Amino acid sequence: MAKQRMVQTSVWRKSRKFKKLQPLEKLLYLYLITNEDTELCGAYEIDIDEIAMHTGIDHRTLPETFARLEVVGLARYIDGWVIIGNYKALVSNPKVKKGIEDGMSILPKEIRYAMEAFDSLSKDMTDSDSDSDSDNDSDNDSDNEDEGVAPSGSIPKAKTPKVTHPELGVPMNETRYNNLVARYGKSVVDGKIQDVIDWQSEKDQWKTKDYAATAGKWLRKDGAKEVVAVSTCSVCGNDYPAKFITNGVCRGCGG
Repeated sequence: MAKQRMVQTSVWRKSRKFKKLQPLEKLLYLYLITNEDTELCGAYEIDIDEIAMHTGIDHRTLPETFARLEVVGLARYIDGWVIIGNYKALVSNPKVKKGIEDGMSILPKEIRYAMEAFDSLSKDMTDSDSDSDSDNDSDNDSDNEDEGVAPSGSIPKAKTPKVTHPELGVPMNETRYNNLVARYGKSVVDGKIQDVIDWQSEKDQWKTKDYAATAGKWLRKDGAKEVVAVSTCSVCGNDYPAKFITNGVCRGCGG
């Protein structure tokens, strides 16, 4: 049985993120939320060659196009996996929520971490309306265009409690940890948390209540390199990873 994925018609007028995209970027995003490999949990595995074949986007252009989607918080491509930003928060149907939970449970651990981190960034850039009506239970177009207003029927954003790091066993604020992972990468952040643990053990110092917060301070103090450095094109005004900007101009504008 064929899957169904619906896109709200308001995406063309009300979605601030979508309106910022260039034509190829819009094509890629629509493909990512409607192709046959999509999953309810918002993460799925797909070969980059297949994406290029279906969309007609040149292989040399795809990394830059994906980078643009990542910067605005819509989608990310990592290790052969597509992650749709904050996808599960668009769902209100209980049966679909169960399908999402089942899908999340079988994702590789590294992809779950990457997904949680990207979701945190996507929430920080909350759009005016949802682009994908993934549970097919509503055709509701909200007239409220204020940024920060969740789509109709979405899951309320709750205060993030402290959790225990699944591998290192120390307390941390989950949202802060996910944001750090998105900025510096999981291995770098976990390594710095381990440094905090080792230092406290060696010096018999106080035990912090939030190891993510302490690790973040140490990373900033050390001048840790962020995963994606963003620059703005002086011609089109769009943000791109710095490596795609030459003399202040993105490749699409002739840089």
